[in-house]
Amino acid sequence: MQNQPRPVPNEGQKIVTASAMAATEKRAIEEGDATGAEYMERAAQGIFSVVMDFIHKGGFGQHLVVLCGKGNKSGDAYSVGTLLLEAEFEVTALQLSELSSSSSLCQENARVFKKAGGKILTGGEVDRFEIPAKSLFIDGLFGTGFKGKIEGKMAEVIDRVNNSGHAVISIDIPSGVSGDTGIVDGSAIFADETVTLGTLKVGHLYNQGYEHVGQIASVDFGMSQKYIDAMEPFAYLVNPEIIEHNFPRHKRTANKYTVGQAAIFAGSKKYPGAAILAAHAALRSGAGLIRLYHFAGVETLLTSMAPEIIRNPFSFDAIEEEAPRIKAMLVGPGLERTAEVEKSLEKVYQIGDFPLVIDGDALFYFKRINRKAVLTPHRGELCRLLECDAKVDDLEILERAQAFANENKVILVCKGAPTTVISYDQPKVVIPYGNVGMAKGGTGDALGGVITALIAQGMEIRGGAILGATLHALAGDKAAQHNSCPSITATDLINSLSEVFGFPNH
Repeated sequence: MQNQPRPVPNEGQKIVTASAMAATEKRAIEEGDATGAEYMERAAQGIFSVVMDFIHKGGFGQHLVVLCGKGNKSGDAYSVGTLLLEAEFEVTALQLSELSSSSSLCQENARVFKKAGGKILTGGEVDRFEIPAKSLFIDGLFGTGFKGKIEGKMAEVIDRVNNSGHAVISIDIPSGVSGDTGIVDGSAIFADETVTLGTLKVGHLYNQGYEHVGQIASVDFGMSQKYIDAMEPFAYLVNPEIIEHNFPRHKRTANKYTVGQAAIFAGSKKYPGAAILAAHAALRSGAGLIRLYHFAGVETLLTSMAPEIIRNPFSFDAIEEEAPRIKAMLVGPGLERTAEVEKSLEKVYQIGDFPLVIDGDALFYFKRINRKAVLTPHRGELCRLLECDAKVDDLEILERAQAFANENKVILVCKGAPTTVISYDQPKVVIPYGNVGMAKGGTGDALGGVITALIAQGMEIRGGAILGATLHALAGDKAAQHNSCPSITATDLINSLSEVFGFPNH
């Protein structure tokens, strides 16, 4: 317990709408923070550094292709192209709109680019251009203010780039993606990496945007912090320092009861594995004691469970007797949807006053409860809770989820890519980690176990939900490193938890 790090806020980098960022940048220029040209020069230096890192890691050749339209984002692209020319790369710009009708900064930077030795192709030259081997594309066609649909010749070029097999780095946001919503209506660049300028935008993380951005790198283009601070946040990225600073630490004299007992009501004859995975995840996440309550007749199906986990046939009397020592309880994984389960949940919710983590089949029967609770729905479960069509876009779902959290006084861990944690009294927090290999049965059960263990160790429920979702996602990434993304399992994820806790064993 010596030298225990001070707790840090859960909220990290601010996420704003593209409209808010554009208005703030305009205001900052008007108030003399810098000129548009100065912002662009600083942005270009940052983007250039990211591009050089990408080139060195990927073994690309000496040729780069810059995609340009008519806005200031194309001015950024030309400016980066000039820096690449100065670094002795060959750079060709594909100018897909009339340069004479482009913004003044775009035209000026195009002139400088050409003077430095860059090639600018237009019209039929673009069609005849053969992409050199090992080329890298720099996408500067449209910025975060894009709205509408890309069609015609520009769409053909975008589709050609996407199908070329060459890597793409997008400036601020992949062209064709709305910075305010992430919605794509028509052709849009699929980037391998996106270099966001200033703050993250909503469009990077939601709807189709998250599928298009690839990896995200942030570049500070020099706008004074007071302007960033003044912007209204849509949400915040999780602060990665919570892993080291906020993970529960215990006294050297701690015992299993002071560390915290977690209870789990889960599993059935049809789904015993859900209970096993949830309990093992809780065990691996630091809870002092794990007690699993299960329906009669499941005992023989739980023989693979770790011996450290106490198994109790389910009864209300048994839970009520243990209630004073339970610090948090997970309910739902693999229970099935039966009248018996519904009645059992209603009674369990009347026992004790410990926080609840509600997952799986328990979400199906959720009704407002007067106690602290974390709900962990995936998109389908969330739509059912909110009574909305599954086809509704991400931002409307989040708006409804916020209203649901406010009304029911609960925390929602909206599982997905990315995961968003919504509280009834504090800002939304986005967890941008994890991978598609986690889209497998059992990973959600593991998440419930992790969060329950953290709350059982004394974390307040919002902090436990945010840290739990972060650890879970990073453990999935570790498991993918060890096993490859397609082959990871929930068990692999659980076994990787210890690698992401962020502090030495002592």
